[in-house]
Amino acid sequence: MTATDTIEIIQLLEKNGIEVYVDGGWGVDALLGRQTRNHSDLDIALPHKFVPLLRSLLEARGYKDVPRDDTRDCNFVLGDSTGRQVDIHSYTFDESGKNIFGVAYEPHHLTAEGVINGFTVKTIPPDVMVEFHTGYDVDAGDYQDVKNLCEKFNIPMPKIYDKFRDAEKCAEGHELNNIAERFNWCRNIKHFCAEDLPACCELYIKVFNNPPWNDKWTKETALRCLGDLAERKRFLGYTLWEDETLVGAIFAHAKTFYTGDEIYIDELFICPSRQRMGYGQMLMAETENFAKQNDITCITLITSKRMAAFDFYKKLGYSHLDSMVLLFRSYLNKEKRL
Repeated sequence: MTATDTIEIIQLLEKNGIEVYVDGGWGVDALLGRQTRNHSDLDIALPHKFVPLLRSLLEARGYKDVPRDDTRDCNFVLGDSTGRQVDIHSYTFDESGKNIFGVAYEPHHLTAEGVINGFTVKTIPPDVMVEFHTGYDVDAGDYQDVKNLCEKFNIPMPKIYDKFRDAEKCAEGHELNNIAERFNWCRNIKHFCAEDLPACCELYIKVFNNPPWNDKWTKETALRCLGDLAERKRFLGYTLWEDETLVGAIFAHAKTFYTGDEIYIDELFICPSRQRMGYGQMLMAETENFAKQNDITCITLITSKRMAAFDFYKKLGYSHLDSMVLLFRSYLNKEKRL
């Protein structure tokens, strides 16, 4: 969700009389007055009475409900075909300001302003935003947001983030580019081994059976897919771990072309709760290091132009070829495809 997308939606809602507050990652950047990272969605808060009108406005622009296990009347996600998503949080206050329905906002939570791309938006006060970033299993992305807020607004850092500060100190003196990378300097990237396959299949399903991909993998099909890839003669695979938990993997293979050996990236998948933290970049870097050390001439891959992955690879320096096209021919009948 770009800054332009975000402002277009906010202006649309406000033009139609909807009182809307920016929460989440864009709320943090609004308070900071600058964009610090990419955002997969736009989190907004609004009185519940505006939900029908909001739905009407966004559905007219191609947005539809995104299925989630935690969907409620007061918290749901609308997304369009390009992968843009709006995470809606609604509430109702009575005349005294007491929250009587919905997400547990209080009136003092909705009193700040910030700036996105030069446009002033309503948002959450800095101290409340920091408080909202506690009480759950925080990650390096949360730490980046909270650190920026605490430094700008002179707010004490919550103790829940001590491990990230310790990791930064641990990594001092090493050429690491960002907080996610510094935190994960002590994490483990390993060569794939056969014992990793079940965990990889479980993570693969978790990633691709959810938005924006919405595939329909089963344990059996995921096992066949990844198992077949891992059995290639020139297979190259890496896994990324947090303690004993698999959080990412890359499956690739080397092949010979008349210009020399190439690497093709078959699959790259990162745990949804760990995306946008530099993990994908770390796995790509490991693969690129292998390429440099083994006289590989190039790395190729396929991804969708409409997904965030396309911009991810472009930022890593990958180019797309307008002269090439992906062709396919389906042998499934219509009923089976559905």
